Amino acid sequence: MHCLGQDSGQLQRTREISADMSQSEGWLRPAGYLEQVQSKLYDDNNVGISYVLRIVTSREVNDCDVKQAFIHLLRKTINLRMLPQMRDGQLWMRELQHEELDFQTFGDADVNAVYHNMATYRYNMNVGPAWAVRFLPLSPKQVDYIKQTTMENADTKLKTLPHVSHIVMSFHHSITDGCTNVRIIRHIMMLLNDVIAGNPIDDSQQYAQILDIKKQELISQELENAFKADPDLLKARVESLMRSFPEALLSKAYPQPSKRPPKMVCIPRILDSRSTANFISRCKKEGITVHTGFSSVIEASIVQALLDANCLQDEFTIGGLHCIDQRRYFNDVENAYGNGFGTMDVTTDVSKDIVANFWSHAKQYHAKFKDQQRRMNSMELEVIYKLTGKNPFVFIDSQGIDSPLPRVASYITTNVRDVTKILSNFGQNVDIIYYDWMSAVQEIGYEWVSSIHTFNGQLLHNLHYNTQLMDEALALKIADSIFEILRQVVEQP
Repeated sequence: MHCLGQDSGQLQRTREISADMSQSEGWLRPAGYLEQVQSKLYDDNNVGISYVLRIVTSREVNDCDVKQAFIHLLRKTINLRMLPQMRDGQLWMRELQHEELDFQTFGDADVNAVYHNMATYRYNMNVGPAWAVRFLPLSPKQVDYIKQTTMENADTKLKTLPHVSHIVMSFHHSITDGCTNVRIIRHIMMLLNDVIAGNPIDDSQQYAQILDIKKQELISQELENAFKADPDLLKARVESLMRSFPEALLSKAYPQPSKRPPKMVCIPRILDSRSTANFISRCKKEGITVHTGFSSVIEASIVQALLDANCLQDEFTIGGLHCIDQRRYFNDVENAYGNGFGTMDVTTDVSKDIVANFWSHAKQYHAKFKDQQRRMNSMELEVIYKLTGKNPFVFIDSQGIDSPLPRVASYITTNVRDVTKILSNFGQNVDIIYYDWMSAVQEIGYEWVSSIHTFNGQLLHNLHYNTQLMDEALALKIADSIFEILRQVVEQP
């Protein structure tokens, strides 16, 4: 079956693009620091990201419809045509030499299993692309998973768009990040709407440009100069950074799992719209962000788990890491697609009475978070490693570990905020009734990743835990207690 209809003009333009690409061999620019880091993490530790979309359409869509939309996406989105490859001993970003799409249709598969498996998918890095798509056209039969991931407005959308299917995507983290992917999802939904409607699509209109790494390099040089001019500042920052992987408290209090090799497992939770609105309103009233408020709830849930295990002490040192969109620092344009995320550390000494004094703690946490953000903390790691060789990150052997890690980061957050405006109004033929993502960081010493966003008035939290560092019972306990504590503290005077 011929899935993508092309006129002769489109075919000719495609040939011209390919010819130009062959002449230049597609080399775009040397890889930036973040692209280098993610390429190494993929090569050495199988780090990747995957997304699941539950879509509704005006008619049944088949694999040709979906594949056609993704081919247009590939042609219109430069970062999806990029591949990290070595050139004369240096890592470069290179444009694909051939139009390739890693696309498969699974007729009757477990959506959740495909979603998990694709997070650690291995791409053909010789020819690309460094991303993949799996289309699941049938209504899923996994009742528990669907029940856990059904949003309040799903039935309303199904009245006019009755056909349900799933799309699972995975990405090499060097070519994209969470902010980019939200926009990519919007593009694919708009394209699918046009495919269903039979609207013409102009592949010459590009969605994006690649990140300008020169701006990143300039800020890194400024930070390096500042550290060289003030050795005491550098020493203090190294000490603070090394504290971001503190003593592994939960591993001491709860049984060490024996599952090998390590993997990430997702526990999705959706907060009801009323509680979501109340929490957002209370955070605004207290002068903090939803993110710092939610991070404080995470810390309260950790303390509660430790107290439940009879860990009786007045304070607990908890290390949290946060993925930060660094475009805020190098002032790149909104459609600069690629990987602009860095990692910011916020380590706090948390009182055993945090729940009783929650908003006081949350304000202190917010102040520290904002101070780290203003200091461009997430961009310091590269410079500190260059100057000192110090790196706080702890790695796990791919075959597993025999004893608990002495130091871990309890959690890392990845938050793309409220995505409702971006992920809506695609046209009359398509909509999204659920979406989420997971990070395959099973060989890094994070006990779990908390992915957070607000969508259609509901707060979604996906706790993906490392099976080597937490057992299922503890992960479920924390995932459930987070929303329980959230509802409790919102009602505090």
